[in-house]
Amino acid sequence: MKINEENIEAYLLDFAEGNLNDESEVMILQSYLDANPEYKSLLSEYDESIKLEDDENLIFKNKEKFYHKPKFPIRKYILYSLGSAAALLLLILNGNRMLNPHNSGNTDNTEQQLAFVKDDTE
Repeated sequence: MKINEENIEAYLLDFAEGNLNDESEVMILQSYLDANPEYKSLLSEYDESIKLEDDENLIFKNKEKFYHKPKFPIRKYILYSLGSAAALLLLILNGNRMLNPHNSGNTDNTEQQLAFVKDDTE
């Protein structure tokens, strides 16, 4: 690929990171930099910005907060159990009404249902 003003920064960054694999690419880049010396300063800026140095004086305070502590999901278990028990209790308490609506204890409703059944049979 030919180096030009549009892709020179990509080539310089690849060179600074060591990503140019072929020596012919390095030679083409060097010849382009010889022909265009204004980009040599950009290459030195890339080199300086990419260098990482170890700072042995760097200390993390409260580094225990970074460690993952396994938690037992007891809260979720209790909430799900209580929710299931409450739903089951509601079903048991209202099950008689749901399964047998004629014995709901409301005589007015029963009389209306019986009248409705008699009208249907006639």
